[in-house]
Amino acid sequence: MKTHLVLFISSALALMACSRSLDESDDRKMLDQSKLSHEMIVLGDKLDDPYTVENVAAALSSLYPTRGTRYDIKPNNLYVRFLPSNQEQYDRLSNMGLILSDHPLDYEIVRDGDYYHDPEIPEGEITWQYAVIDADFDIPSDIRYELLDQCYISDGHTRSDDGIDWEEVERESFRLTGNEYLIQAATRSSGSVPQGSILIVDDKYNLGKPVGVSGVRVVANVFVKIATGFTDAEGNYTLNKSFSSNPHY
Repeated sequence: MKTHLVLFISSALALMACSRSLDESDDRKMLDQSKLSHEMIVLGDKLDDPYTVENVAAALSSLYPTRGTRYDIKPNNLYVRFLPSNQEQYDRLSNMGLILSDHPLDYEIVRDGDYYHDPEIPEGEITWQYAVIDADFDIPSDIRYELLDQCYISDGHTRSDDGIDWEEVERESFRLTGNEYLIQAATRSSGSVPQGSILIVDDKYNLGKPVGVSGVRVVANVFVKIATGFTDAEGNYTLNKSFSSNPHY
């Protein structure tokens, strides 16, 4: 019995890591599980995160030289990494609702895969786990962690009462940090919310027609901006944040 995992992306944004295997001429883009790499992720250069407090403040001042100076950008999120010493500590972090990534979120991914292990951590031990937490998150005192960046991620409201367009501030921060190439031309005027479907195709079931998979958590990120969602009974999902650039799933 041959079963394939099929992923249909209906958003204006395609899967960054898998874009070369997608048919860009079709509104529904299909990803065959057999084409995914099951090797370790290969990282490239460290990138300048456009969501740090310093970079957001610089973008705000660039777009609004007068009004921008009235804003004191304070961090609402922290980019940290944890080093759990055992499975119990890892599970505790996960059960606190944290989305843990075994690879850093501010590095170029040269080759995608399904895992990463820090070369400085011995094999067999849990590697660094990267996460974005609320600024007031109560970090467990017995779990080793490092603060990497203080960040400001807008709450999704495009314009503030003072008329500041926070989506435009985000794009300006991408430009100032050298990441403008990540922004999609089709979304330069507004962000796009990723949507799609996760389906199973089995030639021995349902006449080989796609069947939706429910209850799957979908996670996508651009740097430290992370969006999540769950598939419904038909396998459809809509993530809870918009992006102006290609997210990594």
